[in-house]
Amino acid sequence: MSKERKIILKLSVNEHGNLESETIAVKNMEPVDYETLSKAVDGSIDIVSYCDFGTENVVAVVNDEGLLLEMEPTLYLLDQNYTVAKYPLVGNVILVKQIYTDDGYDLFGLTIEECSDALSSLLTYQGNYFVKLDQEYFLQKNEFIDLLKEMGVNVEVINMEPKL
Repeated sequence: MSKERKIILKLSVNEHGNLESETIAVKNMEPVDYETLSKAVDGSIDIVSYCDFGTENVVAVVNDEGLLLEMEPTLYLLDQNYTVAKYPLVGNVILVKQIYTDDGYDLFGLTIEECSDALSSLLTYQGNYFVKLDQEYFLQKNEFIDLLKEMGVNVEVINMEPKL
């Protein structure tokens, strides 16, 4: 098994609506620089850490303004009940490994096994592509909602489904 972290995985949807994956070479065991990520997503970046890509701490990097720019959806998000979340990941989706270092969290390349796990974690249905939201994210979200309710805050969860 290879432990070299020298690729990032780029996911995008082509003009025919098919999901494509591409690997981008990066320096082994060195943090991926902002310029590489920015170029890969065509703009400023946002880190999405609440998706389950099959391996712990694999996160998505997306264009921070992708929704405002009305970029095409690449991955729709599914909660634990397989309900589609309101906002999908749009434009190019870059997968990297988030690792804690002496300087805090940094983003590194993936191993071949992590790339394989990430691709295996994706679901498809009627020409759309999906990734599950991370269960730990739901536990934290539900704990927060329960805490607000205990404090007397009226909390109402609204499920909104995008048009597919």
